[in-house]
Amino acid sequence: MKNKLLFFTVILLSAITITSCSKDDKTPSDPAQTEQNVQSGTWHVTLYNDSGENKTSNFSGYNFAFNSNGSVSASNGTVTLIGTLSVYSDSGNTKFGLVFQSASGPFEQISEDWRILTQSATKIELVNVSGGNGGTDYLTFEKN
Repeated sequence: MKNKLLFFTVILLSAITITSCSKDDKTPSDPAQTEQNVQSGTWHVTLYNDSGENKTSNFSGYNFAFNSNGSVSASNGTVTLIGTLSVYSDSGNTKFGLVFQSASGPFEQISEDWRILTQSATKIELVNVSGGNGGTDYLTFEKN
């Protein structure tokens, strides 16, 4: 009887351990694959949530092009902003470092080191926890 009880205890503890493990602390993407994916085609922002406030419309009409030399451009046909992109690993997470030079307003707000939540050839979902106010921001790009 003791052996059966021990067996079921081990099984129960194993099941609890497996189901309680969270993979949201790690990024399931490879920096080289992410760079390859974003360098193809033009992209647009389908979500920008700034600490619970939806500000996606700030990027309405802008097309983003990520280039192999690390530059990025955002253009709405009238205004073109230039920046840089670096994709790298940091403490087991893949980061999407986006910086727009001389940018203000919404482009200054997205100039951050984002953690990649998910990425594919047509969509990349990012998160940033602000060091200043502790808010959580979400940014999603989708290919046109």
